[in-house]
Amino acid sequence: MTSDFQDVLGGPAPVKRRGSAKADDGQSIRDGGVRVDWLARVFGLNRATVVTKLVKAPVKRRDEMGNPFYDVAEVAGFLVPPRLDKMAVIDSIKATDLPERLREGFWNAKIKEMKFRVLAGELWPTESVMEVLADTFQLIAAKTKLWVDDLEEVEQLNDQQRHALMGMVDALIAEVKGGLVERAESKVTESYVAELDD
Repeated sequence: MTSDFQDVLGGPAPVKRRGSAKADDGQSIRDGGVRVDWLARVFGLNRATVVTKLVKAPVKRRDEMGNPFYDVAEVAGFLVPPRLDKMAVIDSIKATDLPERLREGFWNAKIKEMKFRVLAGELWPTESVMEVLADTFQLIAAKTKLWVDDLEEVEQLNDQQRHALMGMVDALIAEVKGGLVERAESKVTESYVAELDD
């Protein structure tokens, strides 16, 4: 009677020792593995489905009748579809992760992706980037050189102030130009292929 009330009201959970989970035949799950029937019941599959899914799974041991026992942690991936973002998994794959026969297809797909991204304006050839930077530099140089003339229209500058301001403008232009040339020569911006290799 007491056990009936505990079933309804929920008595204290039995204390389990680590590694003491047992399969139907009393064999320790971690040490001896589990049978197909146990896996079918726990994973909510029928026996035939489990047998089919475990064709290539590693067998931990066999009993005297030749029945296979499996390690739960090893075969769980065969029985449950991965709950991962498939696109994230695909994006994380590198050419070196694939067998040799699939690498050509991988690179062909990446080349098509690069062409698409160029057409969509997401990837720019180095020459186009440098043209934009050169045009931007020329605009900055022209505008900053006009600062002295614009400031003189508002407030009279003496020769010392005019010379100091011109020196600051020239220094800024030289610094920007030097930075652009240095970056272009050192190829700080990596190619998309380098991004793929990473």
